[in-house]
Amino acid sequence: VETLMNAIWGSKTLREIKLDNNQIRDRGAQLAAVVLTSVELEVLDMGFNRLTIVGIKALMKSLAENCSLLTLTLSGNVLDTNASKAVSYALAYNKTIQKLYVDHCSLSYAAQRHIAAGIVSNSKLALRVMSGFPLGAISVTLGLPGAMENWTNEQVLKFIRVMWDRTRHEREDASSGEMTSTIGAPEASVNPTSVNTTDKDEPKSGPSDPATVVAAAKGAFEALGDAGGALLLTEEPQRAISDTSPMVSSDAV
Repeated sequence: VETLMNAIWGSKTLREIKLDNNQIRDRGAQLAAVVLTSVELEVLDMGFNRLTIVGIKALMKSLAENCSLLTLTLSGNVLDTNASKAVSYALAYNKTIQKLYVDHCSLSYAAQRHIAAGIVSNSKLALRVMSGFPLGAISVTLGLPGAMENWTNEQVLKFIRVMWDRTRHEREDASSGEMTSTIGAPEASVNPTSVNTTDKDEPKSGPSDPATVVAAAKGAFEALGDAGGALLLTEEPQRAISDTSPMVSSDAV
């Protein structure tokens, strides 16, 4: 695997690496994490390679800062609580990943909650497909609307993106209103230190706090109304577009 990684280092054309079922273990994961810093990969398959927390941490640290990867497969690697925390961290910061496969990862209830927390707290989430466990039921345990318990993962992920878009629009409207008030105020009342609010109003990268997540979810759900789940069924079903996943079982957790 070292020979392969050295050969592709710095490639300007390579977009996919599929190393599933190759027994590359943690050393391979560490090398793949380094390659992600020099190659604009869009697809990385690390399934069934007996990765441990060492390899997962290396990959997730790289993923958190990566801006090109669209699909990541970790299926078949055991993700214990500590490994799931690393995955959660990456998902809370990453802005580009669209498909994540974590089937047959022996995810405990606590591990599922960590991963779900990372997903729902990312205000710039791009994730559209995730397999491995029912995201809706776990999200409810984090304080999100109870109706989500029976939603598909696609519905949940779209709702999360919708709720953060709604939150951003509300902040922009509030900021615009404050600016209008300042412009219309007497000159003597204008505070020079508050004129430049760009940095202050720009959402920071990284996880939002739990209270903000719950409030954003509640507001978005109320805005969607009782038909919220149905309104979110506008994208192609996951099983129709998850052909890159090596999994065939639809009920694996």
